Order: sequence, then C-alpha cells, then structure tokens
Amino acid sequence: MSFTNRLPARQRLFVVLSVVLGTVLLSSALLSPTRAGKQKDISVPVVKDNTGSLRLVSLEKVEDLFVIRLKNTSDKVITAHGQAVCDVPWSSTDYSIGDHPIQPGAVFEIAISARGLSEMCGSTKAEPAITILAVIFADRSYAGEFQWAKGILDDRRGQKMQLKRINRLLSQALKWPDVGEPTAIDKVKSEVDLLPIDEGEAPAVRGGLSTAKQRVSYLLEELKQWHQNSLTAKPAQNVPLRGELFGIKSVHEGISRLISLSEKWISRY
Repeated sequence: MSFTNRLPARQRLFVVLSVVLGTVLLSSALLSPTRAGKQKDISVPVVKDNTGSLRLVSLEKVEDLFVIRLKNTSDKVITAHGQAVCDVPWSSTDYSIGDHPIQPGAVFEIAISARGLSEMCGSTKAEPAITILAVIFADRSYAGEFQWAKGILDDRRGQKMQLKRINRLLSQALKWPDVGEPTAIDKVKSEVDLLPIDEGEAPAVRGGLSTAKQRVSYLLEELKQWHQNSLTAKPAQNVPLRGELFGIKSVHEGISRLISLSEKWISRY
C-alpha cells in the first residue's frame, strides 16, 4: 500500500505536494547522464533537520518507499515543510488549506520513493540524505533556511492572488440567468483557465497562481459532472461527490460553496 493511499481521502486532497524551489536543478539532476540508467540499490538514508523544530521518531522502508516519522518538538502548529534529497530541493507539503496541520507534539510522516532517492543520490553518495529545509508555522513565521521558507510563502501568495480573482468570477457567475446549466459552468471554467500567470512574479509565486487555477478548474469540472449525472439519478443527492462539494443540491449552491472554500483558503494564506 502506498503512503498516500494510507491517508484519509479528505487529507489526501488537501496535502498538496508541490515543488516550491529548485525545479530547474531537479530536472537537470534527473536528466544527468551520471544519474541515468538502471536504478541501483541504495542504503537507508540519514535524516537531517535544519529547522530545530523536529525530532526523528522512526525510519522504515515500506515496499518501495522510505517512510520517515517526525515529531513536532516546537510549541507552534506547523502548516508546511520543505525537504531536499541529497542536497537537491525535492518537494514541499502544505497543510494550510486542510484540517490537519501538525500540532505541537504531533507525529507526521514524509515518504520518499527508493527510486527517487537512488536517482537523486546516485552511487557516489556513501550516505544518502533527506534534509528538512524549513517549516512554516500557523502564525506565518518559519524555522530553517530562509530561501526555502520564502519559496513556500511565495507559493501561498500566488495562490491567494489567484483565488481572489477567481472569487470575483464566481461571484459574477452567480448572477447569470443560466447559472444552473452546464454551459454556464463551462463558461466560468473557461474564464478561470484564462486568468494570467504573471510573468513578472517570482517562480514560486507563478507556481501558486497556476495551482489555484488548476484546483478550482478541477472542482468546477466535478460540479459539472455531478449536475449531468444528477439529471438521471433519483434522488440527486445520491450522486457521488467529493468532500468539498458534498451535500449540495444545485449548481448555484455548488458555486457558492466554492466561493466559501476560496475565502477560507485565502484567510489561511
């Protein structure tokens, strides 16, 4: 069983894994001839914490994953963390829009694939390493390396900017006379898709702008599919629908729900 499948469905939705910084470095590393070819066996990695806020609880290999369990030893709630593999920025996990931030004293998991570790570290590393570069707290302060913490915060800033634009479009859509029709959902989805990714912004901000568009566009498509299926279902509320939109009874109510969700996410960013 994979690590993500062991999480509750709602938590899997919100635990958004995105590369905040180092995308070019990561791509170059994966394409490098010295790292290409057949995967080599790799030893159990050492875990390093650059934040002073975490303690290693356990490290085990589960199928093809190295699963790291860490404890929040700070007195603050952690809402995001970023990690590197063999000194190359790898990923960040942001819990800010979900309902499962890491409370003081709580234990959480990070999973790194053995294949990814092998490709990143290669055969020249006697001791492969996974490093926690930074954590972000609920009060928007951070611990660890500034540039990586800034990357996470910049990603959030981009999402916040885009969500505000999206909410203006959704609010306008609620006033359309055909708001209950699939064509209206297609129209507002097209408008969301056309929102800009501001080229003058930092890469992490642009990543956030893109992520917000993709998330809301996906939910609008989900709303459209629910509406189409509900036309033939009796009663309509029996049509499966993902957690964020669960319980709605109309397209109008679904768009209103998306506005409320976006407002919640904006407040947390």
